[in-house]
Amino acid sequence: MTERIPQLLDLQRGAAYLARQQAVIAWAHESLANIRALVADLPRVATALNVRGEDAAYDALVRANERVRRAVAQVQADGWRQWVVYALREQLMHDAVGPEVPDSVIALTNEWLAAWGALDDARAEADAQLAAA
Repeated sequence: MTERIPQLLDLQRGAAYLARQQAVIAWAHESLANIRALVADLPRVATALNVRGEDAAYDALVRANERVRRAVAQVQADGWRQWVVYALREQLMHDAVGPEVPDSVIALTNEWLAAWGALDDARAEADAQLAAA
């Protein structure tokens, strides 16, 4: 009887791990779709801001976009992309990254996430200004 309990626990742990993996994959697909939609929407927002003379919002959008470009370029540099993907996966799967992840990778991953968040915020603020005008 005692042999069945560890097997059942192993099955339950395996099912929970698989469900977590599937949730992470779904998050990754949704995030990629959101990033693509955000990038595709930038010309519309920038043009509308420019036409309406909303210089401050336009400049904020451009600065946020440049921040993303810098972060993406750094992540795509040799040796960084795999680390950033690994750090994101570990954080999502285990709610933490292990000691094998260098602090520089954590900082770069955080900047990459923050840059995309700032661009999304700048686009949302620009849309709000455009809707109010």
